[in-house]
Amino acid sequence: MKPIKKDSDNKTSEILDDNLTNFYLAVIDEENINEDDFLSNEVLEEEETDSLEGLEDSKGSRSDTLVFYLNELSKCPVLSKEEECELARRIEEGDVKAKETMIYCNLRLVVSIAKKYANKGVPLEDLVSEGNIGLIRAVEKFDYRKGFKFSTYATWWIRQAIERAIIANTKIVRVPVHVLEYIKKILKAKSELQESLGRNPTYTELSTYTGITLSNIYKAVEAMRHDVSIDAPISEDEQENMHNLIPDNIHTDPFDHAFELNIQKLVSKWMGHLNETEKVIITLRYGLDGKRSRTLDEVGKELNLTRERIRQIEKRVLNKLRSFFHNKKIEKGTVI
Repeated sequence: MKPIKKDSDNKTSEILDDNLTNFYLAVIDEENINEDDFLSNEVLEEEETDSLEGLEDSKGSRSDTLVFYLNELSKCPVLSKEEECELARRIEEGDVKAKETMIYCNLRLVVSIAKKYANKGVPLEDLVSEGNIGLIRAVEKFDYRKGFKFSTYATWWIRQAIERAIIANTKIVRVPVHVLEYIKKILKAKSELQESLGRNPTYTELSTYTGITLSNIYKAVEAMRHDVSIDAPISEDEQENMHNLIPDNIHTDPFDHAFELNIQKLVSKWMGHLNETEKVIITLRYGLDGKRSRTLDEVGKELNLTRERIRQIEKRVLNKLRSFFHNKKIEKGTVI
């Protein structure tokens, strides 16, 4: 059983995006797990104290507003996991006060994350504001039944919001036209090979399929990993641009789409290290087929295994993937 490919069914696509995110978080939600493979930053946890050290704005000074805000945050209590779950349950029931409390008690997490992006061309106050938007989104989407900590889930959304702000304020990186031509061919080839192979192609397979040398494949992939303007030309007459590489059925924000693709890439790598039974169990348990997550009993009945056996296999798979993730045993560069 293979995870389904996203299609024009917006509801199915949204469910699959959420399920992929939940699976990703289930794998990384462990003490000291390194997230470098995902967003190239260290794991960020809530800090017990709020020091003003290192919280300068982009001009090297702290505004009175920021100092006042940080002083106010020192009053924020740290929630226990039980308190988070109770608040999340009440939020699901429409309790506005519970939502406000969850947001307020996690504002320090936003500052902790935002200061890691200091001196990136965006004032710290703006980064905190953008991060707060990500926090609100996390509070709205958090599913306490999945078992992972809210800080792990919220960190992903906060960093996404902050990085979007930085990217939006970053100068356009111009890429040579011939490299953009490579990118166009590679993306087209990747889509075609995914259909025929049922998985993401390797660099070697892309090279063979397109006739582009491995060296130029690497150059093109490296360019794609940097901030390339969506309006960057891909033809000599500059009449075509990167918009032409995005399918018409993609209506999401391009930055959101990039983060979704990052998760899909990681999950694809992880699934390649599982046997068929493990793949089926993970696909059903986490809804990687675009459907709802199945219970242990439901998966057990489908595979003719006991509920306990399914639980054991799932636990073993998550531990194995955490080991790959933490020790970087998943070879980089095998897939785009």
